[in-house]
Amino acid sequence: MFVIPSKYVVNVSPIFECIESIINFHPNEKILIVDSYSENDSYLEEMKKYDNVIISKYKNKHYECGALYYAIKEFPNEHFYALIQDSIILKHSWEEFLYDDITYNLMYFNERTFMKKELDYTEEVIKNTEYNKHENNGHVGIYGMLMVYKQEIIQKFIKKNLLKSSLPNDKFGSQMTERIIGICLSQEGYIAQNHTIEGDFLSKHRKVGDGLKYFKKIYGGRQ
Repeated sequence: MFVIPSKYVVNVSPIFECIESIINFHPNEKILIVDSYSENDSYLEEMKKYDNVIISKYKNKHYECGALYYAIKEFPNEHFYALIQDSIILKHSWEEFLYDDITYNLMYFNERTFMKKELDYTEEVIKNTEYNKHENNGHVGIYGMLMVYKQEIIQKFIKKNLLKSSLPNDKFGSQMTERIIGICLSQEGYIAQNHTIEGDFLSKHRKVGDGLKYFKKIYGGRQ
């Protein structure tokens, strides 16, 4: 299942291009749209023209993390949850990343220590989980927390109360969730560098628009 949080803006959102790119390479996979309280959600009616697009029964105000959380709540038994943004356009088949049991990140990034505000936020989230306190000696983040999540990782997150605890309410929280997911994955022994679709974001950030093999990102300036 592909999972897409969507904050639709007329003449800005590339959601239809996103959907059609998935169908082009993966015509038999389910695609779940989790609307983020779009001011104009009339686009959801038009989505009915696609046989494999499902409109989530949930509305989501918690960014990418919320879309994944609600997708699992509504469809708990999917082999994979490919969490992408509505501005991600597939350029190549993702078949090699979908059907094994490995969780793949779209891209990762390395960072050093947090400032106080960032560390306080991280500690507040993690204390409500079964993960260990972050030592603030550097971490690997996950770009947009966008990944092809497999059931093994999902079940660990559920057991340790990570997704529910991580649900952000603003852009800062969403950015911190990229870091928190990465920190907790590291505690699970996940090595982001070994299981990545496009590699290190910081070394390739100029290519993310349309210079990568597997996807391109359309930047629209939305919040």
